[in-house]
Amino acid sequence: MLFYRSVYIYLAILALVLVGSVGNAISSTPDTIETVASLSPTVPTGVATDSSGNIYIADTGGNRVIMATAAGAATLTVGTGTAGFTPTTGYSGLNTTLADTTVQLNAPSGVAVDANGNVYIADTGNHRIHMIVADTTTKLITTASRIITIAGSGIAGFSGDGALSNIASLNSPTGVAIDATGNVFIADNGNYRIRKALAVKIATTGVVTYGTISTIAGDGKATTLTAYGIAIAPAPAGDLYIADSGNNRIVKLVAKSGALVAPVTSVTIAGSGTAGFFGDGGLATLAQFNQPSGVATDGKDLYIADTMNNCVRKVSLTTGVISTRTGSAAQNAAVVPVAPVPSLSYPMGIGINSAGTVYIADSGNDLIDQVFASVSAITTASPPGGTYSTSQSVTLTASKAANISYKINNGAATPYTGPITISGPATTTLTYTSLDVANHQEATNIATYVFDTAAPTTSATINATPVNGVFYSAQSALTVTLTSNTPTSTIYYTTTGTAPAAVVTNKYTAPFNIPVTSALTTVNVQFFAVDAVGNKEVLQSQKYTIVAINTTASPAGGSYRSAQVVTLASNDPSAIIYYTTNGTDPTIASTQYNPALHINIAASTTLKFRAKDANNNLEQTKTQIYTIDSVAPTTTASPTGASFATPQTVTLTPDDLNSTIYYTTTGIAPTTSSTKYTVPITISKTTTLMYFAIDPAGNKEVERTQIYTIDAVAPVTTASIQGGTYSSIQSVELVSDDPKATIYYTTDGLAPTTSSTKYTVPISISSTTKLQYFAVDTAGNIESIKEQSYTIVTLTTTASPKGGIFTTQQTVALSANGIGTTIYFTVDGSTPVVTVTSRYPELTVSYAEPTQEYSVPIVMNSTTTLQYFAIDEKGVIESVKTEIYVIDSVKPTTIATCGTAANTIKLTATDAADLMPRIRYIANTATNGGATAAYTLADYTAQITFANNTIVKFFATDAAGNTESIKTAYCADVVAPLDTNPALYLETLPNAATTSNGTLFIRGNVAPFATATVDVNGTVVTTNSTDGSFSHPFTLVVGANVITTTAADGVPTTTDSRTINYITPGTTPTNITIGSSNGVIGHFVRVPIRFASGHQAAALSIDIAYDSSSSRLSNPSVDITEAAAALGKTINGGSPAAGVYRILIMDDPVNTDIPLPLPDGIIAYLSFMIPFATTAGSEPLAVISYSATDLYAADMTEMPVLPAMDGKANVVSKPGNNIGSTTGDAAATLKGVQDALYMLLDPVTHPVDGSVDLNADGIVQIYELQQVINTFIGL
Repeated sequence: MLFYRSVYIYLAILALVLVGSVGNAISSTPDTIETVASLSPTVPTGVATDSSGNIYIADTGGNRVIMATAAGAATLTVGTGTAGFTPTTGYSGLNTTLADTTVQLNAPSGVAVDANGNVYIADTGNHRIHMIVADTTTKLITTASRIITIAGSGIAGFSGDGALSNIASLNSPTGVAIDATGNVFIADNGNYRIRKALAVKIATTGVVTYGTISTIAGDGKATTLTAYGIAIAPAPAGDLYIADSGNNRIVKLVAKSGALVAPVTSVTIAGSGTAGFFGDGGLATLAQFNQPSGVATDGKDLYIADTMNNCVRKVSLTTGVISTRTGSAAQNAAVVPVAPVPSLSYPMGIGINSAGTVYIADSGNDLIDQVFASVSAITTASPPGGTYSTSQSVTLTASKAANISYKINNGAATPYTGPITISGPATTTLTYTSLDVANHQEATNIATYVFDTAAPTTSATINATPVNGVFYSAQSALTVTLTSNTPTSTIYYTTTGTAPAAVVTNKYTAPFNIPVTSALTTVNVQFFAVDAVGNKEVLQSQKYTIVAINTTASPAGGSYRSAQVVTLASNDPSAIIYYTTNGTDPTIASTQYNPALHINIAASTTLKFRAKDANNNLEQTKTQIYTIDSVAPTTTASPTGASFATPQTVTLTPDDLNSTIYYTTTGIAPTTSSTKYTVPITISKTTTLMYFAIDPAGNKEVERTQIYTIDAVAPVTTASIQGGTYSSIQSVELVSDDPKATIYYTTDGLAPTTSSTKYTVPISISSTTKLQYFAVDTAGNIESIKEQSYTIVTLTTTASPKGGIFTTQQTVALSANGIGTTIYFTVDGSTPVVTVTSRYPELTVSYAEPTQEYSVPIVMNSTTTLQYFAIDEKGVIESVKTEIYVIDSVKPTTIATCGTAANTIKLTATDAADLMPRIRYIANTATNGGATAAYTLADYTAQITFANNTIVKFFATDAAGNTESIKTAYCADVVAPLDTNPALYLETLPNAATTSNGTLFIRGNVAPFATATVDVNGTVVTTNSTDGSFSHPFTLVVGANVITTTAADGVPTTTDSRTINYITPGTTPTNITIGSSNGVIGHFVRVPIRFASGHQAAALSIDIAYDSSSSRLSNPSVDITEAAAALGKTINGGSPAAGVYRILIMDDPVNTDIPLPLPDGIIAYLSFMIPFATTAGSEPLAVISYSATDLYAADMTEMPVLPAMDGKANVVSKPGNNIGSTTGDAAATLKGVQDALYMLLDPVTHPVDGSVDLNADGIVQIYELQQVINTFIGL
């Protein structure tokens, strides 16, 4: 319990509590103290009131805040009574209402109320500040009021200045105050600071906006500020008063225009800083307090809870005079508690209401006391009590009409009639009171006057010693201290020799220094003191003669050829000298110098010494180095004598740097009369340099000689074989005119350096080489680089085109790279042979058939083996080379074989030149009532398996590109249960398709061919007995057309039913579309052209527009798909106009027996070259017109199709199409090739990219990838 009753209760808790139990109404008797009897706090430390007179109590020991009415009736309590902190919402702390009975506080110490009735709590133990939001209309607190944490994270410490207040760290805050604008001031007790948190803003939605926090007073040191309670002066003043309990004083932070803004001025308005009880009736600044803890002000007076003095003091803010408002009779208190009111016990908190009633948190009695405002006259004495040097005439003045009486030193009471003269004894006590016309008796006032006529006495000391005369010192400065016998006196001084004046520039505030130098310096310090009542001391002076202590050695350090005897001496006769000879700094534990013995130096020694002055200070260590030397020095020359290509600068360096060097350059031996070496010697011609050195001890070096040869001519190197063209390996020798020179050379095209290969043996040149070389002689002369270029020709003949498989005859050109070459060849498979009969003076060759001499290109119209070689003019013969040309114009032949024991179809292709022609097929298995499969080509790799009667269409393409015509075959189900239904295959628009052609041809095949019949929507259709093909024109009506095709073979039938939507021409997309590419690899793009006519067109003409002026697309071309080629179609392209490319697809008149319809799907590819591109771009393609020939029209007229297409497809050029450019994005193209490889391995998870799937068939083939890679690497 004593812990809470001490002013050092710096409770580590921060919470907000409203007062709980209260009781009876309180009478109002002037100048009396009463207890709010029914309130029962436990160790109350803070109290405040609002504008309605309600009382708020920080019940520290009860971990609550109690609220009571002005009549003393408790209305509300905040806090469960158990120390803690709940509920919490993180850094935001509390955010609930007072209806929440779980709210906990922890030893709250401070409480305050603003003008709007909002209550603020210093929750000391929780290290937080809380705010209870009052009703905006009544300005009162209810259970519906919201309680929120506005400052402090709950973590004890110091942080957050400049940040939002709710995340800053506080340390046991004990006091809180609010200014007129809502800014919150916090006595951050544990951090020894006053913090300011800008006002919080609470929106109508309830959102809280926190202000920033800063420190406005205190530096974290207890000796600077230990704030407990604080109070704000009413507007407009706005000053902040602080109970600095640890320093026994009251501090005021001065507001500027009613606001406290940095930098804040701090003023002590009460308390001398010394703990005690003193000063009533005098100025408050001279008074003594004992741990004051609380302050409150009404703007006229300041009330102070003087905790350890068990009283409440009052300071007039007008006169600055202090008195005791309530306490004990021994303290001359204006109001003395009378039983049953107990004497005050550790009062800590102070509050004052608008009526002037002072409320006291009487922590030691667990009570709230109230002192009612005085209604009697208030009498003041002028001048107030204090210390004076002369008698005083004191005037007593009452605040209203009253009779004043007084006593001097407790003498007889005397009616006051005029000024009172007080002249002694040394201490005089004046007590006075008044009785107004209403018989209100004023409480007794007291003023003490002390008379002091004795002048102070000041003494001066230097380094704590009063000294006159010469002062030897080893320090850099000496400290002078001035001391008065009266601690409150002010001392004035000068060091200039002139008498000081009593001005602030001469005021002594701390000991001062006099510099110590090597010169003898005299300083005259003059000084006097003036005490607090003006008694002035007679001028004093103290003269100091100061010189730095100085110790010397004789002889001084240096080089000697024999032992030395050293004497040490100090300018201070009383100094003690210490020394060492081992190189360490001497201390007072080192050897003490004895003048009678001296110091013997027999070897090289480092002597260190220093002296100790009268104040035991050691001077700086001094050092003398003695070298006892009998060895002659050794001098080196750099560079040493040698041959040089340029003048040399020679440096002579002795191993004893204190030596003197003498030298000559005439070849005559040097002496001490020769030139003395001081700077490097320049040698510009062949010279003999002679030199020697003498050290400081006189030791002489033996004479030395260096010979320098200056050679400025570079060597010359020649190659034994000059550069040129040779057909054999050459051995090249390099020879220098200076036999001692070193030759360096390269053969890699780089210029040689002295780090290149040294020439030692002849160089073998076996290929085209640039030989570069130079020589360096021993003087360093460097020859200019020379070069010889040797071309070694490896005879090579090439054929164009190279051998391969071709569908047409080929014309082959042969060319050789040699000089004067002749090519010989055969075309019958034999090896060409020639005989060299002579090489000199010219080459003579003979040969016989079948060997021929090449002169014109060779025509290959059948499969041929070409062998060839070349001979150059020097008779060099190339090895024989071979190319094979296969001329294949015959289409492959494919047959279909049905399985006899299983439902399989085997396709076998044969070709004269290609052992494995590529077979592609469409297999269509129809079940009764089911729709047929789409027209989709597949590569034949293994036998086709099926479950029902099946029709297959197929064709083959050989390596030369010959494509056979499409064939049709039928295989029946041979696996039980047998399918007796005829197979049905349709080639027309798919189910749910939309067309604008009024007539739709229903065509396809049926099997078995001989017996099956076909009808379309009840109309019997004639079938071809050879292949089962049929065709039937069907007139469409606008809207949905259900078309049912039935194939019958007796009773068994197969039915296909599909719906085709017919719309008016011009309202549907065209039959032709151009696929789009999302980018290309390299410089080539192939765009697929898709056609959808329902197998009604045999020929097609398309005009496509592109922007030829942009240079992004060039060299358009077209090629036909294998599926269309298998139907006997050919394709041609040309440009009828600028920016227009026309494509014609028609039947091959030579190889086509009857016209066949174009398949639906991709029928051709449009290709463009894309130039190098450093930036992305795209070009539009658009079909501007097309026409199709009706397969079934007798005169082959155009079938009805749509007008020009208005849709567009873009060909995109990506950065990375700039292979060889310095600014390209090569990584992008590498990524494309990598993606292509992935597609081959796993086409499911890596969908086909149009830039790699060149024919856009959804499958990436090896040849497509190879073409992409070839384009990428530039082939």
